[in-house]
Amino acid sequence: MASINISTNSKGQLVAKIQVSCKDIRTGQNKIKATRVYNEDNLTEAKFKKLVNKTATEFEERVLQAYKDELENTARILSFPELMKEWKTTIK
Repeated sequence: MASINISTNSKGQLVAKIQVSCKDIRTGQNKIKATRVYNEDNLTEAKFKKLVNKTATEFEERVLQAYKDELENTARILSFPELMKEWKTTIK
């Protein structure tokens, strides 16, 4: 679930900070990914909140998909030529 914090900046524009918690596969620790949404189109507060909710859902899906892709890549069985390339790069 994404955490959303809407506030105003020094210029009086609405700004939203979206945070999503995810897990780092390499370290196993929880990480927080964040993004900001600015009200550049001078939307009303209600319309801006709709935009932020939509953006938060999309951001959360992207983070989840990136986690799944990374999980697939680490669990993938390497072929012998791939394993040899990886081994050659690590011994250099």
